[in-house]
Amino acid sequence: MDTSVGKTQAKSALNIIWKRGSSSNATRKRTKQGDNNFVINDGENFSSVVTRLRAANTEPSQKIASVRQVLIDVSEGVPSAVLADIRSAVTQLINNAEEGDVIGIQMFSKNVTEIAPLTVITGESERNVLISTLGNIKSEPELPHLNDALQKALNNLRSDNTDDHYMSSIFLFANGYNASDIFSAFGSIEKAGIPAYIFHTSQSWSSDVVLRKLAKETEGGYYDASDSSELSELLWDAEIDSSPAVDVKVNTAFKQINKDETLPFYIDDSLGEIEITLDYSGSTKNLTLEMLGPDGTTNPLTATDYCEEFSEDNYTDSFCLIDFPSLTSGLWKLHIVGGNADNYLYYNVNAYPTDNHEVIYATVNPRGGNYLIEKGQPLIVEASAGSHFKITGIDVKGELEAPDGSQVAFTLNDEGIAPDAKAQDGIYTAALDASNVGDYGVTVWFDNSTNVGSFTNKGYSYARATPPMKLTPVNQAFTRSAFTAMTVREKRSDYDRVMDWLEIVQSNIYVTIGMRDLGLYDGYTAVRHYPKSNSALGELNGVIHRHDPESNKNIPVGSVADLLPNAKEAGF
Repeated sequence: MDTSVGKTQAKSALNIIWKRGSSSNATRKRTKQGDNNFVINDGENFSSVVTRLRAANTEPSQKIASVRQVLIDVSEGVPSAVLADIRSAVTQLINNAEEGDVIGIQMFSKNVTEIAPLTVITGESERNVLISTLGNIKSEPELPHLNDALQKALNNLRSDNTDDHYMSSIFLFANGYNASDIFSAFGSIEKAGIPAYIFHTSQSWSSDVVLRKLAKETEGGYYDASDSSELSELLWDAEIDSSPAVDVKVNTAFKQINKDETLPFYIDDSLGEIEITLDYSGSTKNLTLEMLGPDGTTNPLTATDYCEEFSEDNYTDSFCLIDFPSLTSGLWKLHIVGGNADNYLYYNVNAYPTDNHEVIYATVNPRGGNYLIEKGQPLIVEASAGSHFKITGIDVKGELEAPDGSQVAFTLNDEGIAPDAKAQDGIYTAALDASNVGDYGVTVWFDNSTNVGSFTNKGYSYARATPPMKLTPVNQAFTRSAFTAMTVREKRSDYDRVMDWLEIVQSNIYVTIGMRDLGLYDGYTAVRHYPKSNSALGELNGVIHRHDPESNKNIPVGSVADLLPNAKEAGF
């Protein structure tokens, strides 16, 4: 366990996913009693649970996944700067998607163009392909045919071979022009029971009435995105509202057990069912568990009732699942007595909210949604917690896990002190040292157990009359946790950026098989060569060519300077 690989495996083994969600209509009101979650059968042996979770390395069939058809207005009324913000927001949507979720992307002006078909997320390769397609989104000097775009989105969702374990929705980024013509699609979407989430990107209010009505009648959501820099935050709200199930991470930790450890977590009134998952690098026989209640009572837990051992090659690991229908509000503590200083523990406290719209969620992401960072670039993370508004004035701490498995604690601030952009806007910021190449994990803890936090509107901008900027007491004690991961890689040349991008967007032309070798082609310059496919992609006289082995010709693709903006827009 005392390795980055061991930690990753431990975390992966306990990754029982409880998704965020909404109870905004009858369809999406299904909770754990429904069919959208992994069901632990009465009296079922934990070994059987783990076996079913790991079966075929797939998610349990009971889990409901999200299907999101993204529609992006690229007509003449959408400035290129707004399109860039939309790309960034949709990149975040793709990165936030869980395995099993489905995303498709279309752009529209006069015509509707499918950028990416509905794609099931099974890993990073699908995310990378979807993100790369965003580089194909370009402004077109036409008026938008919004009705055609909505009808095409609906047809795609209808033709998708998904069953009741999928929840479909439309995410529309539009300036609202020609909105008065959408009524035929409007009725079809409403009848199909598919919620529409509208991000209105124009400052013109003449077109928002119809869009608001579409969002309301389909039980979706309407968001004023005229300040496109706030799109990522608005999109987070829509993600929560459109997801079919709920995940609230109350606390998490990975630490060495020095015989005795107490892990605190605060349960507030907004939370219902509580689930505690543990991964312990030792035998269950050496594990003693007890819950310490807010009133000081001690509740012993028999480890063998909740835990199962797995042994292989003289190594023993214990997995535990502790489930409570509810717990009284207050500060709880899980007291653990383990073996010796060589034992490690990874634990999660997750909960279902009693009302998705009233619960406090937490998130942490790299600034700008950039999860792939070049060595030497600053690694800045931003974290926030809240419901309708973000919360400021609370204690927020974090921990950075480096590629070698070492962990460094840090503090985030919301005081306007660099790199924090604005004081008391509810966005807590920290600059981290990520000087080595590899994967980094960031865990953040929000502590309002002393109930000192306040909702803030200081980070919001208003298109119409601006209300007074103020702080409103939360009046709810809580603790929350959030996690994200990023990758730092070696600094690349512009040529490498373009080549990395082309390897994805041109993947239908040649196959990337085997290790990448550098070789001379026609005596000009080094190219990337894939021996098993007999195809190559490289630079000849300043222009990137694709070598076609059938015709034995070099087919021009474009210069580095021409293709670099596309690669950068796609995140390369």
